[in-house]
This record gives sequence, structure tokens and C-alpha cells, in this order.
Amino acid sequence: MLLIGGEDWGNGGVTQSGIWQLKDENWNQIGELLQADRSGSAIYIGRSIYYFGYDSEAIERLDFNETEELQNVAQIGNQPSNYFYPVLFQTVFNYCI
Repeated sequence: MLLIGGEDWGNGGVTQSGIWQLKDENWNQIGELLQADRSGSAIYIGRSIYYFGYDSEAIERLDFNETEELQNVAQIGNQPSNYFYPVLFQTVFNYCI
């Protein structure tokens, strides 16, 4: 299980950039978002997690290897506006409703 970003209410609600993993009943910080964020959404596709941030409007990709270790964090785009907990789902290429 991962915790991506968030707010530190013990420190005035400061937006966080940490990427934390719960493994063997212990939380460990395994990386950092490129831009601190909160209230975003994430989707897991292949060996990557795509995080759509609320405050920063950034779209970041977290790449993992076959043993589920974080390898890279990259900003791959920006949303046109800030969306509070956007709903994400995977479709096939060039899908149109």
C-alpha cells in the first residue's frame, strides 16, 4: 500500500510530497513527488502509477521494477485545471464514447 502526498495537519496543513510504502507493517518513505500535492487520484497501469494532483495540477508517473521498488518519478503533463479527487479509469487506445 502506498501513501502519495497529502497534508500535514500537525504543521498547519502544509502540502506534502512524500511517497510512503506500508510493507511488513512498517511505513517507509521510498521517494518524493516532483511537486507537493494533496487530494489527487492515482491509477496503477503496468508497472507505473499515474498520479493526478489537485493543487499542482501536475500529472506524475511513478515507475516500479518487477520487485515493486520505485525506480523513477517523472512529470508527464499538466491538467487544464485543478480537479478534486478525479475519477480515473483505463481504456483502450483511441476509445471514444
